Amino acid sequence: MPPASNFFIRHITAIGIVAVSILVIMMATLFTRQAALLSHSKNMVVHSYEVTTHIQMLFNKIKDAEIGQRSYILTGNPDDLEPYNDAISDEEIPNFPSTSLAQHNSIHEEIAILKQLTADNAMSQRNLNELDGLVDRLLKQLDHSIRLRKTPAARLTMHDSDFGSDKDLMNNIRRVVGALQSEENRLLLVRIQDDEISTKNNNQVAFTGIVLFYIGMLISVRLATQHWKLARQMESNIYRQSQEIAAAHKQLNESHVFLKNIINNVADPIFVKDRQHRWIEGNTALWSLMGKPETELLGKSDYDFFPKDQADVFWEKDEEVFTSGKVNLNIENFTDARGVTHIISTKKACFKGPGGELTLVGVIHDITDIRTMEAKLQESDEARLKSIMNHSGRPVYIKDLQGKYLQVNKSLLALVGLEEKDMVGKTDYDFFPKECADTFRMHDRRVIESGMGIECEEIAPHPDGPHTYISVKFPLYDASGKIYAICGISTDITDRKLAEARLLDYTKQLQGSNRELARSNQELDDFAYIASHDLKEPLRGLFNHAAFLLEDYKDRLDNDGVGRLNRLAQLCQRMEHLINDLLYFSRLGRSNLAVQEIDPAVVVLEITQMMEAFIKENNAHIIIPHPMPHVICDRPRITEVFRNLITNAIKYNDKPEKIVEVGFLESIETSGGTQHNVFYVKDNGIGIDAEFHEEIFRIFRKLHIQEGEEESGTGVGLTFVKKIIERHNGHIWLASEEGKGSTFYFTLGKTAL
Repeated sequence: MPPASNFFIRHITAIGIVAVSILVIMMATLFTRQAALLSHSKNMVVHSYEVTTHIQMLFNKIKDAEIGQRSYILTGNPDDLEPYNDAISDEEIPNFPSTSLAQHNSIHEEIAILKQLTADNAMSQRNLNELDGLVDRLLKQLDHSIRLRKTPAARLTMHDSDFGSDKDLMNNIRRVVGALQSEENRLLLVRIQDDEISTKNNNQVAFTGIVLFYIGMLISVRLATQHWKLARQMESNIYRQSQEIAAAHKQLNESHVFLKNIINNVADPIFVKDRQHRWIEGNTALWSLMGKPETELLGKSDYDFFPKDQADVFWEKDEEVFTSGKVNLNIENFTDARGVTHIISTKKACFKGPGGELTLVGVIHDITDIRTMEAKLQESDEARLKSIMNHSGRPVYIKDLQGKYLQVNKSLLALVGLEEKDMVGKTDYDFFPKECADTFRMHDRRVIESGMGIECEEIAPHPDGPHTYISVKFPLYDASGKIYAICGISTDITDRKLAEARLLDYTKQLQGSNRELARSNQELDDFAYIASHDLKEPLRGLFNHAAFLLEDYKDRLDNDGVGRLNRLAQLCQRMEHLINDLLYFSRLGRSNLAVQEIDPAVVVLEITQMMEAFIKENNAHIIIPHPMPHVICDRPRITEVFRNLITNAIKYNDKPEKIVEVGFLESIETSGGTQHNVFYVKDNGIGIDAEFHEEIFRIFRKLHIQEGEEESGTGVGLTFVKKIIERHNGHIWLASEEGKGSTFYFTLGKTAL
């Protein structure tokens, strides 16, 4: 071949190779983009199937929870709560793969999964938020009724409204779930259409690419056979991409099969009808309910299987959905192939197919067992209510809003002396005097008008005279929340009223006695004050005369005479101490308390510092094991209480090491009951025999006379302590055994802390 031809061929070959390369690159880019779009559309279809599956699983769990709760309310068998517990628990089912579809999720977890799956859909998010709130309310209602059923006392007073969920609430849940399903089905149809378009475009691109590739390959082969390797590579790429397309189609088919399997495993029958009301799709539960195979049902209408009256109802409801486009939820009677009539709840919605044709999708829920259980439950409730009323031991009755008796118990019948048939349907005016009946009716109207329970006193005639009753009356509500009757329970309190009258007389007498006692005590205080004050003057005269005699006649008297005069002076001083103590004691009952907030620990610390020499001399230790609360009291008086008790604890102690513990107890059990907010002073001293526990608080009473003590003490310390504590509305007592130490306890009144 001439060089010019070679050049031309090489030039043309180069141009052809470049052109083919550009064409291949363009087609590969376009093909890659189409493949990505195809993959995305298929993923979105699978995503819609997954969302639809979770919506159905969520609704099934809600129904399972309701069925489980109702079964438990009826039977009381905890095993019947298994559907309810499964619906609200989050345990995983063994031997299942760990995926969101295989997990045994609770209702709220299913809602959370749906929120995550539909995060890009604002309408679905709003519906899910609304559904979340409705489910919370439903579960609270179910849990409330289960708790009531578990509590024997509460179970006796449960109303019909306590036994199940709110019908309107369940209807709202069904409405929201239907809205979610409608939205996701709409998206599914759109995404299937997008998938089909993407598949078609991808096939066209593939076909065009193959054609152009072969054209380019022929041109390249004719121009230069040396480029055959490039052609083989392009062919291989195209083949691989074709395989990917085939795999994508296979995945789509498998997704359809997967969705079909999910629908077939839904417990509730599901059906799809065309615009001519013919069945075009259904699930296994539907075929089982109809008692016929799928092949015998598809393409047929309701008139081919149901009685005409039932088929007319189905047709009318279906037509409403087709014409209005709104979701329809209604209760219908359904006769299966065996001739058994079921009560079913059917939800229907209308959708447009890919070609614009209308289809109707319905979900059937058999509620025959629920309705049967409700009827039995109502009969059981009436019998249980009747038994409770008859065994209450007091008149119990139920009246309608006009005052007519609906139910009465044996106690009321015994009161009026009638049979039940003679009393039911009549009013109080037929059995009681008009003034009594007017009062009864007035109280009934108060309950009806206020919608609240009341407690009132009523008088009814008896053969032995009028009796007083305390009556509790409260409204009864129907399922719609309206008052339809009132219930009354009356208790005869005639004996209590008589006892109250006698108690009032006794109280008046006691008040008079208390006033007389207070007057007498005041006179005694006045006398003690005056006597102690007036005795001081002659006592000082005796002491002075004894001193004068010693001073003027000491040298004339023998030792015995001097001793007697000294003894007389000492007795005068002791008598003055006794009078001063008596005067102080009388002032304790007359003077006002200067109350303030104090820290008892600080008071004890000050006493310890003030008595430091005395404490060291007796080898004593004052301990406060725990912090003590602040109190409102008269600081000088309470200081005297602690000082006196601590002094006695050290003084009457024969141990080498004397331990005095000062503390506080929130409560302590005593023979008189539980005492709260108690202070105590505890020692390891000689102790006090039980027979003297009261006597030691008497004025001038001393149990242990030590050497020299007669001149230094008068035996009124504990008397002062008791008086001060009583002035603070408190109480003092001790726990002690001889030889085992003593513990003095005291309170400072209910309002001190």
